[in-house]
Amino acid sequence: MNISQGLLPFQLIQDASKVLLTSFGGLPLVMETFRALGLPQSVQRHLSVLQRQGKYLEADYIESFISVFAAGGDCVDDFEILRADEWLKRLGLRVPSPEAVRYFLNAFHEEDLLEGRLPHQAFIPEETALLEGLGAVQKELIRKATRGEPPWKATIDLDATVIESHKQQAYETYLGERGYQPVIAYWAEEDLILADEFRDGNVPAAMGLLPVLKEALSALPPTVRLVRVRSDSAAYVHELLNWCRKEISGRPRMEFAISLDSHKGE
Repeated sequence: MNISQGLLPFQLIQDASKVLLTSFGGLPLVMETFRALGLPQSVQRHLSVLQRQGKYLEADYIESFISVFAAGGDCVDDFEILRADEWLKRLGLRVPSPEAVRYFLNAFHEEDLLEGRLPHQAFIPEETALLEGLGAVQKELIRKATRGEPPWKATIDLDATVIESHKQQAYETYLGERGYQPVIAYWAEEDLILADEFRDGNVPAAMGLLPVLKEALSALPPTVRLVRVRSDSAAYVHELLNWCRKEISGRPRMEFAISLDSHKGE
């Protein structure tokens, strides 16, 4: 087949070889890291979603999610793009169909835990057993990712971020748009997320922050002796401040820098 020359000064050459090519050349490093950290084994230990043994394991789903996110995907239909890539398939990436992914995600939902959820009332449901299983995988990841020089200090950024959403189930945020407002506890030195909590958009950022901070501390390696908490005025809550001030046996020393809430007049 002849390829005609275009207007620009470059030449098109037909590749007649049968070498497999991919536009996702960076994903093998993501896959290698996932496996080097022992995450497939960790997922299979802590996460039991599938009712019967099938073509894909829980670890295949989690690795596929990570790969899709790393490749810039933002919806379950993007799984089909990686699923069709023969080069990634040959490297061992096992990507389920979008329909199977939806089924997998729905397994984490328990409608009974959402009783009391109303548009005009802030509500934080308990985590499902499957979400707790993912949390256990996250803790193992943190311990394995810090196996080099033992860390002795952890600076934790505690923050809630509004994410706009047009889903019918999303509630209005304080910005006047519909969406969600998850809370993240981020370990600055290690570039790791220690804990997170997905929340409706109508849940105030100051609500229930202490349990998230406690969960973050429980994920730290035992070598950490100093914890520094940073947050905006959402964390200016006496329950949280008093807990940080208190000396607790076995807990790392706590320091904190939290913005004053000027609206409280204190």
